[in-house]
Order: sequence, then structure tokens, then C-alpha cells
Amino acid sequence: MTKEDTLKLLEDLNNKISHMTAKEVLAKAQETNALQYFCDNDSCECIGEGIH
Repeated sequence: MTKEDTLKLLEDLNNKISHMTAKEVLAKAQETNALQYFCDNDSCECIGEGIH
């Protein structure tokens, strides 16, 4: 992945977040934290993969 690819990805992500409401951002963060919590379990085959 080139520097340009990374910058484009960050820009796209920033644009996506800026179009979300604070409530949506918070809900997404909580969802991500919940997935991370479950993924920290040794017996889990990370269910967070593939979710963007």
C-alpha cells in the first residue's frame, strides 16, 4: 500500500465520519468496542473481521 493509497483511505474515512451524526458515530464506536471485547476472548475466531 502506497502513501497515496493510505491518504485516500483516510480521506474517505474522514468524509464518511463527517456525514454521520454524533449518535451514529457513538453507536458505531460502541459496536466496535463490543466486537473487540468478544475478539479478545481466546476461544473466539474474531467475528470483527470483514466489518468496516
